[in-house]
Amino acid sequence: MKRLKKIMWILIICLMPELSLAEEVNIVVLATDLGDHYAQIQWETNIETTGQVMYHPVREFQNNLAISIEMATTHSVRLNRLLAGTVYQYQVRVKDTDGHTATSELATFTTTGIPLPLFEELSVGSLTKTTAIILCRTNVLTKLWVEYGTDTEEGQSQGLPLRLEDNKLMIRGSLLDFYQIMLDGLQPDTTYHFRLTAYDNDCHEAISTARKFTTLEDNIALHATVTGTFIECPDDKYISLDKGFLERITDGDTSYFTGMATSGDVTLQDQFVVIDMGIIQPVDRIKVYWRKLAYSRNYSIRLSEDGENWTVLASGINACEGMDELSDTGDPMKVITTQGGGAKARFVQVFVPCGNDFFHKHEEWKFVQLMEVKAYPYSLQELVEGGND
Repeated sequence: MKRLKKIMWILIICLMPELSLAEEVNIVVLATDLGDHYAQIQWETNIETTGQVMYHPVREFQNNLAISIEMATTHSVRLNRLLAGTVYQYQVRVKDTDGHTATSELATFTTTGIPLPLFEELSVGSLTKTTAIILCRTNVLTKLWVEYGTDTEEGQSQGLPLRLEDNKLMIRGSLLDFYQIMLDGLQPDTTYHFRLTAYDNDCHEAISTARKFTTLEDNIALHATVTGTFIECPDDKYISLDKGFLERITDGDTSYFTGMATSGDVTLQDQFVVIDMGIIQPVDRIKVYWRKLAYSRNYSIRLSEDGENWTVLASGINACEGMDELSDTGDPMKVITTQGGGAKARFVQVFVPCGNDFFHKHEEWKFVQLMEVKAYPYSLQELVEGGND
């Protein structure tokens, strides 16, 4: 038996294909014949391989590829459509006949010629109700013009150039390659389109693609103090308790599935919230965001200057007639807007009378739920125009 096993092992070893250990690949790389818009990359390996060159300008991170598919020890590829006077980073990756790969060290080359200006980075930084900061970086020192406006996309739908006629701003001072541009005097909750034009010292021009941003809305109820009866906590072990329920009504955020402001039993007593905006001011409109799974079909909006004497702005409001929107997490909402007409108030009350009709998804639910309440100011121009009518 032992002899038979020995013979079997001999047969197995003899019939196995010859194993080969991967030979370590050595790569020698050189960039040659550099021009304004091209570069020749050559490399040699100690064994036959195919290869590819990965390259990009040093300030970018997306690789371009140039491939040599011939199995050889000497390779040469030409990189075309490069930018003049620009530093590129490159690396060679090779593969032998057995599929083993090796990668060279990172290296750089610089094309000849004078670099033309181009935008390497362009973004919108912080936004407020009336300001926006535009951030941009160019590859060379430039002087910058900014065009921005609000009514510019109509022509684009017809294949026409973007028109920006509202404002044109030249950034004064020394030539720079990085700018933080403050645009002020903007309107709240408004979409603006903008475009940048950069000029280098030789008046070469680069024009950015058109971008857009939307200023923050002028919500005068944002982070206002809220009191009322919407303080019930459903029996949900997954509820988020990092913020008070009433606080969420004016936090400007709907990015949660649980923990929204939940009223007491609507069939037993009146339910309400009171929002203190801090000062008396004219109100243009009020938006109430109800959770679509539990909302009132008969509520009122009341205003007060002192928190004691109330004026009914609107009553019998049915949230079912509001707009369908989704919260930041996809929860369905009913959003209904009530016009304020310039009525002055410091306090806004959302009042749900006892025993009135309300929608509730589950029969056992006796509550309604608020996601957010927003209020917007009546502008001075509207007050003047209204007084002249």
